[in-house]
Amino acid sequence: MSAIKTFLTIAVMLLISQQVIFSQTTMHIHKKDNTTISIPLNDINNITYSGSSSPGVQPTTIVPTGSGAWPKNTANTVMDAEGNVYKTVRIGRQTWMAEDLRSTRFNTGATMPQIKDSDDWKKMSSPAYSWFDNYANTTGGYGILYNGYAIENGYLCPGGWHVPTADDWDLLIRECGSMSVSGARLKAKDKGFWDDPNAGASDEYGFRALGTGYRTSTGNFTMRRGTGLWWSSSQATYSNYSTLGMYYNYSSVAKGSFPKTVGACVRCIKDDF
Repeated sequence: MSAIKTFLTIAVMLLISQQVIFSQTTMHIHKKDNTTISIPLNDINNITYSGSSSPGVQPTTIVPTGSGAWPKNTANTVMDAEGNVYKTVRIGRQTWMAEDLRSTRFNTGATMPQIKDSDDWKKMSSPAYSWFDNYANTTGGYGILYNGYAIENGYLCPGGWHVPTADDWDLLIRECGSMSVSGARLKAKDKGFWDDPNAGASDEYGFRALGTGYRTSTGNFTMRRGTGLWWSSSQATYSNYSTLGMYYNYSSVAKGSFPKTVGACVRCIKDDF
């Protein structure tokens, strides 16, 4: 039985056995030739198959009302204000970018300055960004390091997305099990993005967290491949925002806070569940 037949058969069996009801959702069929067929479930009357391997499942009508459980991973893409395209991943009730943001524009079209000089960086009190070691990586590897002022106005992520709150990060951690294991389950296994031993890394959700490093308040770049650091939009103190950290030598995550003058990465999350 082909991969597509298998996928459709499983979908039908789930509908029959669990009476799953979908609302305003799209089915994505990912083919072996790397193309994708996307069909709004509201447009599907029933699903049938043919072939000698038929398991005897009868055509079933999908009723597009109510809401049902999402699969753990449903990949798609989203585009930022500059036209950069990011893979996304569904984890529990949340949809996350599977890459760190690398836009130099707000979703309003306004730009922010790139600050290379250390003295200029530590004097900033408005939105700014830099690449680690001032080396641009625009091909989908590491993302941009943004200062905390860049996340304050709510326009950094693409429309319909936002910088995650501390509660958003907490929900992701719970979905991955706990603080002690979620780092391992979210960290990328790719060689070159984390120092050894990259403790426990399994990336079982497709989140692909990288060892981003960060930029200190004094403008120094540090901890590339040793630490991953991401902003939340939740203010911890007058001058600090909450952050989430991961490390090359731990399977856990760490919640903390950093001043707005620090440069850290941003992983956007979709507004609606």
